[in-house]
Parts: sequence; C-alpha cells; structure tokens
Amino acid sequence: VRKSLFFASLIPFYFFVVYFLNTEEKIKKISKWFIYGGFLASFVGVVQFLSQFFFSLDKIYNFWAYKVALFFYGQNFGSVVIQNQSWFVNIAGKDFFRAISFFPDPHTFALYLGILIPFSFGFYFYHKKSKLFLAGIFLMLFALLFTFSRGGYLGLFVSLFFFFAFLLKHFKIRFSKGQIVGFLIVFVILSFGFLNTVFGERFLSSFSFADTSNQGRLYIWKTAFLIFLENPVFGVGLGALPVFFDPLASIKSPINAHNTYLDILSELGLVGLLLFVFVFLSVFKSLKLKNEKEDFLKIGIAFSLVWFLTHSFFETSIFSVPVFISLLFLLALSVVLKNIEQKML
Repeated sequence: VRKSLFFASLIPFYFFVVYFLNTEEKIKKISKWFIYGGFLASFVGVVQFLSQFFFSLDKIYNFWAYKVALFFYGQNFGSVVIQNQSWFVNIAGKDFFRAISFFPDPHTFALYLGILIPFSFGFYFYHKKSKLFLAGIFLMLFALLFTFSRGGYLGLFVSLFFFFAFLLKHFKIRFSKGQIVGFLIVFVILSFGFLNTVFGERFLSSFSFADTSNQGRLYIWKTAFLIFLENPVFGVGLGALPVFFDPLASIKSPINAHNTYLDILSELGLVGLLLFVFVFLSVFKSLKLKNEKEDFLKIGIAFSLVWFLTHSFFETSIFSVPVFISLLFLLALSVVLKNIEQKML
C-alpha cells in the first residue's frame, strides 16, 4: 500500500508536464530550473566532501546526521537513514565521507546526477547557455566523483561508450589510423591516471570478489532471483520483498535487491518487468532525430535514460522522490517534443 501510494501520488506529475509544457519557451524555462536544482545539490555535495579536509569526520558526521538529516528527511525516515547509513568509504585503510548532498545516501545522489548530467549537456547545446552553465555541469561531474558510487562511475562509462558509438554511426564520422592511435594513447593515459587515484581504486573494487560489499550484493541478488523463481509471473507483491528476506522486517525496512530489475521481477514478476522495459523502449523509439536543434535535447534525454538503466543494475532508487520525479520529467519531455513535432507537420 505504501509503495502503491508513492506511485499514485507522483505519477500525475508526468501528465502535468505533458499538458503544461506545450511550447518551446516553457520547455527551456522549466528545464533550466530543473538543471539548476542539480547545480545546487552538487555544490552542497562538493563542499560537503571537501570539508573533511578541514574538520574531523566525527564533526561532519554529527552535523549531517543530527542537524541536516533529521531536518530534511523527517524524524522517522531520518532515524532509519542514520541507522543504515552508507556515508563512509574505506580506501587503502583510510575513511572518506562521501558526497551525499541532501540525499539519504551517495548511491541515490549519484543516480540523480546520472539523470541530470547528460540531459544538461544536451540542454547546453540546445539553448546555447553560458560558460558559467557549462561550469555547473562539470561541478555535477565532480560531485559524482566524490560519491564514490561504483554504479555511478559505470553509468558514466557506459553512457560515454554508447554516445561515441552513436556519434560515429549517426554522423558517419571517419577517423584516420593515426587519429585512432592518438585517441587510444590519450584514453590509456587518462585511464591509467584515473585508476591510480582513490576514485579509480574504488572503481576497481567493483570487480573484486574479496570485497565484502560485493559478496553481500551477490548474496542479495541470488536470494531475490530465487524469490522471483517461486512467483515468476506476478511476483510476491509490491513492497513485499523485505518480508521474504526477513520475516520480522518492519514496513520501514530499507531492504531491497540493490538491483531495480530484480526488485521489479521479485515483486511484480515478468509482467511488471516487461511493462517497465516497454516504457523505455517506447521512449527511445519516439526520440527520432531530424538534424535540428531539438536533437540535442533528445540526445540528452536518451543518454540520461541509458545512464539510469545502467546504474539501476546496482541500485534501487526509484522510490526516491527527486530521482523518480526527475525520471518522470524526462519521460514526459520526450512525449512533449514528439507532440510539438506533430503539430508542426
């Protein structure tokens, strides 16, 4: 019931956007403020991360736990977040406070940024914003880096891979052998430099079976998949998965499959997953490029969704209000752009 009410209360926002954003001027105005919210959250996240080099971790934790968390999340949810927080990461024996901004955990913050960053780049070329706007986008990239979210890093790399593949195919770009060799050399140098940082070390730990976090995630995935196999068509019911992990779990339990697809499979079965996939496939199909300035916005939407779908293999954050609202906004905007094109025909 709680999860059903969550969807029932927020999904009308999708229809509001489709109905209200009926002109190019409205698209620019609302999209701009949508992105500015990401700039603000990123600024807080970057300051939050850098503050640990000036203050002790205990002071930072106490401030965010008892001054910020309880204020922004509320007493009940805030206490659950504090009891199950994942705000710290240990790399090479040293603890770091991860960027979380106003979000309950760094993974949700990273997923939110993953939805905004590609769209922001698309909007930058669509609306021809200033260099200050571009600086805000790079601020979001730094905030993403400071989350130490491996799913966020992977979402970035996969989005970039598909983006460059798209450029090569759509614009029929051809490179000489010398240019390809040059690109490869630069890529190797940048990759080597990244992997020799604390962020690179965190990313590489994604592939280590000795990592206790990975071991726990694999166990959860296996358990969720076995639950799905017992109820493959319609699942065990929306919101019921925590009880199958722990019969004594309360309704506030943060237990999930740490994988959006497994969460949907286990709770809503194959029917639910097919509907979920159908939504995204229909959006990708509707984003047809016509070599116009609106194409930049469509490309931004497409790769934001690619990032979200990639990161969703490692997290379940659709029950975060900012994440779900952001996702609904992009899904609705794809319909708006299609409707405007049809009116112009």
